[in-house]
Amino acid sequence: MSRFWAVAFPRFYRLIRFFERPIRVLTRRYGLGDTVEVTIVGPRTGRARSVLLGLLRVRGDWYVGHPNGACGWTRALDAAGEATVAAASL
Repeated sequence: MSRFWAVAFPRFYRLIRFFERPIRVLTRRYGLGDTVEVTIVGPRTGRARSVLLGLLRVRGDWYVGHPNGACGWTRALDAAGEATVAAASL
């Protein structure tokens, strides 16, 4: 990773965390494209955690995933087998 990105990524993620709460409120109230809030109960901790995701709908089926393959929330979803989806309108 270049020096620029080594400095930029932590700052970008800090900025995203700063705007996370207002984005969640807007998403719940009005919707934000295909973005939904998915709550997954962790397999080891048993704690419910939420993540904003793009929901794909194909012939009535719902799909979520990560473009780079398995990550923390996808593994937790696989282990839990279910999640709660909150959206302004589905």
